[in-house]
Amino acid sequence: MTPASHLPLWVPVLLAVLLVVGWQQSQPRQVKPKALVVVAAVMAGLSLRSVMTVLGVEPLVLALWLGGYGLAVAAGARYFGAQGWVARGEGSALRVHVPGSWVPMGLIVAIFAANTGLNVARALHLPLLQDALAAGVVAAVVGVLSGGFGARALAVLRCAQAGRQEPGLPAAA
Repeated sequence: MTPASHLPLWVPVLLAVLLVVGWQQSQPRQVKPKALVVVAAVMAGLSLRSVMTVLGVEPLVLALWLGGYGLAVAAGARYFGAQGWVARGEGSALRVHVPGSWVPMGLIVAIFAANTGLNVARALHLPLLQDALAAGVVAAVVGVLSGGFGARALAVLRCAQAGRQEPGLPAAA
């Protein structure tokens, strides 16, 4: 039996769905700012859950995950804030025109790989997971990756609050 034969069917299905979502992120589109906040919150929750499930609810692990997440949000919001996004509309009709980017695809694939790797390491009972330094590094890296989505959400919210307008862009539908 190969290791892949023990892989649940939902794992490759999830990967396929995530790849489609990542590809969609590479296309220019109009987004609701709150939708990106929800995506960021879900990704953070799933990431933290995975870290706690595999590495335990250890103060150092949680602190390093949170530190990585916060670092990524702080640094990433500046990067994404320079993207020239444009807010259109008001109230519930507010949309932000977001040019396509492959960054979300990279984050999605990296988070999927990290979570899959953590679960494989747990299933194989690798002693590496018992090492505090290794667990801390893994937690920080997963936090940084998840923080990328938080950074995008923060940048879009800032854009929406600033109400930047640019002539010539199609109105939000």
